[in-house]
Amino acid sequence: MTQMKSIFLQSAEQKMIDQFPEVLHLDATYRVNNRRMPLYVVMVEDDNGKGASVAYALLANERKESIFFFLNTLLKTNPLVKDLATCFIVDKDFTEINVIESLFSKAQVILCRFHVLKTFRLETTKLKITDDERNTIRSILQSLVYSTSGDKYQESLEKLEKIATQGFIQYFTDNWDNCRRMWARYLSSAVKNFSTKTNNRLERHNQEVKKSLNSHVSVAVCLRKLIKCNNQCIARRE
Repeated sequence: MTQMKSIFLQSAEQKMIDQFPEVLHLDATYRVNNRRMPLYVVMVEDDNGKGASVAYALLANERKESIFFFLNTLLKTNPLVKDLATCFIVDKDFTEINVIESLFSKAQVILCRFHVLKTFRLETTKLKITDDERNTIRSILQSLVYSTSGDKYQESLEKLEKIATQGFIQYFTDNWDNCRRMWARYLSSAVKNFSTKTNNRLERHNQEVKKSLNSHVSVAVCLRKLIKCNNQCIARRE
């Protein structure tokens, strides 16, 4: 079987990215074709808070060069976005983040708040501590996410250091504190993102897409069904 190269598909809602280029959402979903090509989607939001998927890509893999192909092609077909995009909302995938920062120099990357809190909850589940201690740590972590100033952040961090295990403190330091600009409210709230903090709309779109796709359909069928689903989304928006 020959290796399938990446495929870029500009949505019928392409005009929306020129009208609302400030905030871009990026997410990927899987098991949508028999070549195991992940589906990447970029979504914008209109002035009514409704999402519009403006571009898709079936990528050969999740490596940097494939993601670069997708986002660079997006820029080539929508050149105004480079200077107008102020914010990219993503999950915590540093391959995606590195590509975004190399191509969209004026846009700040914001981590989906829902996934940040979900990850904190999952990681604290692994700790061998009492339920009361776990709930206290989760409350502190939430305070860190919603901190409104550097002082508030530091105050919550000191509380965390007093109660959490050394291993968890090391995990938090290595994986989260050093990128707080992407998720702590006091550092990300100044970004023009129209109060959008999550990728929930995009994930709901991906769930809708996957109702008609699976890991057994061909790439050609995947593309046809993707276009059909996108047209249905447009019809619902109108």
